[in-house]
Amino acid sequence: MSVFLEKAEEFIDRYDGVYAETTLSERDKQFIRLNRMITHLIASDKITTGDPSLWSVDDAMAISVRIRRNDSYSSNYAGRLIGSLNKLCRYHCNMCFENAKHRYPELFPKKKEERIPILSEQEFDRIMRYCLRKGQTFNDLKASAAVTFAICGGLRPQEVQNIREENLDLPAMLVHLQHVKGMNSYGVRRTVPLHPAAEMVLAEYMRSFEAEGLHGYLFQWGGGTISDKTVRSYAAKVGIGCGVRFSLTTCRATWGQMLIDSGLDESGVSVLLGHASTLTTNKYYARATESKAIENARAVWNTPLFKKNTYPDDKENFKDWRAGGDSNPRLAA
Repeated sequence: MSVFLEKAEEFIDRYDGVYAETTLSERDKQFIRLNRMITHLIASDKITTGDPSLWSVDDAMAISVRIRRNDSYSSNYAGRLIGSLNKLCRYHCNMCFENAKHRYPELFPKKKEERIPILSEQEFDRIMRYCLRKGQTFNDLKASAAVTFAICGGLRPQEVQNIREENLDLPAMLVHLQHVKGMNSYGVRRTVPLHPAAEMVLAEYMRSFEAEGLHGYLFQWGGGTISDKTVRSYAAKVGIGCGVRFSLTTCRATWGQMLIDSGLDESGVSVLLGHASTLTTNKYYARATESKAIENARAVWNTPLFKKNTYPDDKENFKDWRAGGDSNPRLAA
């Protein structure tokens, strides 16, 4: 094993239980991918060593340039790779990437903030109709139920993985999440209301679940939880079946947007999504749409108090008001 991977493995091991499993898994894949690039940079004398604890500012610059010049990486993905290397170096008490940012600021542009796409009402309807179709096998129902939890409850993949039968209160249409993102650090257990469209899908799945003689995790393999990859494969399976391409993250963002559109305030949506603050909710997941903002503005303009303080109702006084006469309440004030 290379010295780089040894240092990376130490970092991942020490953060086990702090970061979510999916985050650690993704970071591990990144380091394996970066190891090939770093080996090549050493061979071509672009950097001095593969040990991240010994990298200099110039080494950090050379690595960042190589990552940025890789046409197969999007700008955001390149930024994530550099960010992972920065965390690795800081863990080993090396601030080379931080110092490189100050020396070469244009090499480290700010991340482009991109809102997560949401499903249209028609796409939501197609997905739910497909999940409700007749003649499904138990495995088909499992995929339909997993997607339903994501699109009708805003659940993350790992939250779907860890739902147990006692966590689901179907009569009340609530799911009590005991295993959440950041479980051992910043994560907070929460209870989530399910969209009414989920009731029939989940009722059918629970009947089949009990008929199979199963207990414990709703989505299981050999009595334990299924993998993150399996949960995501359910979304792909349903997407192919109904003809709508989507991810579980898209489902989560759609659920949040539906709550905003239904009139729930941003703070409430943030709590139900399990966000630490409304900043993440607003930036990536859900915010008032333009049409909803127009609707709300017209509702305000239509209130008696607004009309009274802004312009007269009768046409004759309105002519005088428009001309700037004494009946203009703004001028009179």
